[in-house]
Amino acid sequence: MGMIPKKTKSETKVFKGLTAQRFLGLFVEIMISAMIGSLIGGALQWIFIISSIVVYFILTGKSVTDPTKNFARGLVDFIRFKFETKEFIGPSNHEYIEFKHERKVKKRGKTEKSKRKEKDGTKA
Repeated sequence: MGMIPKKTKSETKVFKGLTAQRFLGLFVEIMISAMIGSLIGGALQWIFIISSIVVYFILTGKSVTDPTKNFARGLVDFIRFKFETKEFIGPSNHEYIEFKHERKVKKRGKTEKSKRKEKDGTKA
């Protein structure tokens, strides 16, 4: 039996790797960047439009680590993870001290049980 993919929605390809959604987004992106580029004027307008198209293709491409996501979604997830508050359990932290104590008690309980079993003559 083969693996069943989680994502079964097929993408409608317009041209090679360009899907219908990316094609429509490219069209909208060109229109918006042309309107914003008109404020710049001159040769910089074309540089702005071309760089906007390149950035659009990078952000809508597949993610390197997870091909089911696009690059922009992976980037947002990465940034969210980086700035998320994380709890560190260190040797001076109260939770860590409690954790070590509980672990020691469990270990002591296991060794006492095994000693009792050896005394009785049964194997663990």
